[in-house]
Amino acid sequence: MTGSTAVRAVIFDMDGVISDTQRLHAEGESRMLVDWGVHLSADEITERFAGLADHDFFPAALGRPLAAEEMAALVERKWADLAKDAPGRIVPMEGSVELIRLLRARGLPIAVASSSPMTFIHQVLDELGVADAFAARATGEEVPAGKPAPDVFLLAAQRLAVEPSACLVIEDAPAGVAAARAAGMRCIGLAPDGGSRLDAATVVVRSLREVVDDPERFLGGADQG
Repeated sequence: MTGSTAVRAVIFDMDGVISDTQRLHAEGESRMLVDWGVHLSADEITERFAGLADHDFFPAALGRPLAAEEMAALVERKWADLAKDAPGRIVPMEGSVELIRLLRARGLPIAVASSSPMTFIHQVLDELGVADAFAARATGEEVPAGKPAPDVFLLAAQRLAVEPSACLVIEDAPAGVAAARAAGMRCIGLAPDGGSRLDAATVVVRSLREVVDDPERFLGGADQG
C-alpha cells in the first residue's frame, strides 16, 4: 500500500474491526424495529446501515424523519438493551488484539473512532484488555455529522496531533470507508466475506492477521517516531 506521506498513526473503527460486536448492534436493532412495524434481519441491517450513527440509522431504517423525543427514546432503549446483551459476548475480531499490540510495539500511536457512544467504547476496550494501548478515542456523539462524513476521523487525528494525510484508518463498513477517504486518509477495508462493498478502500483484507503477518506491506514507510 503506497502513499506520499509516511503512516504516523493508525485509527481503528471499533464494531466489526476491533470487536465482533456489529452483530450485537444489528440483532438488537432488528428486535427494536419490529415494534415500529419494520422487519429487517440483522444481516440486512449490517449490509445496509453498518457504520451509521444512531441519529442517521433510525430515520433511514424507519423511512421517515423523527421528532427529537422519539429519537431520544429509540437511542436510550437501544443502548439500555445492548448494555444487558453485551456482557460475555464481546470478543475480538480475528487478529485485532495482535495488531494493536504490534502497532504499540512499533511506537505508532493508535486511536479508535466509532459511531458507538464513549461508554460502550470504554466497555469494549476494557473487556478486551487493550484500553491502555489507545492514545485517543473519538465518538460520533462528539461531532456535528456521523460517518460517512469525515468528522470523527478528523477529531481522532486532532487528538493524536497527527495530520490526516499521515493517518491510516481500518474500517469494515462502506460509510466508514467513505468517511476515511473524505478525511484524506488511507484506509484498509476489512471484509471477512471477501465482498466488493469496500472497494473504495485503499486496500481490502479478509482478516487483520494479514496485516500482522506482513506489516511492511501495509505500514511500509511508517514513521515510528
